[in-house]
Amino acid sequence: MLPPDNPQDIESLKDLVEKRVRIVNRTSGAGTRILFDHLLGRVAEELDREVSELKREIPGYEVELSTHNAIAAAVRDGKAGAGLGIKTVAESNGLDFLELQREEFDFLCRQEALETEFGKEFREALAGERFQELLKDVPGLHPREGAGEVVFTS
Repeated sequence: MLPPDNPQDIESLKDLVEKRVRIVNRTSGAGTRILFDHLLGRVAEELDREVSELKREIPGYEVELSTHNAIAAAVRDGKAGAGLGIKTVAESNGLDFLELQREEFDFLCRQEALETEFGKEFREALAGERFQELLKDVPGLHPREGAGEVVFTS
């Protein structure tokens, strides 16, 4: 998430590092934080530097907030020049958004739940045209081919 009109002209995570943009971070262990640290590792490799070094140099890296909305508020209120979060929250707060990576999500449930009437209806809904159309109206969410299919059982 970036301030409106992206005043520091950030086009990549590498730009954020090189321009030393003040950030706000998600809490350690949050999925968004894990993704950020993973992507930061790629930037470190590209710059032939240690990721721990980059983490120390990024202003605000140690500032942890627990929600996407809190990140957006900090960026919106000028407390940070960037923060990692989801597009729907960025747009609802009037912020710019730079997509760094798309994520896919699966639902996990017990085998016996899949075989219930609700389980069958849920999978049908995920695979249905109506759900796919609804997703198109939500910024940052994209229908996934194969939605509603069982991908693994044990």
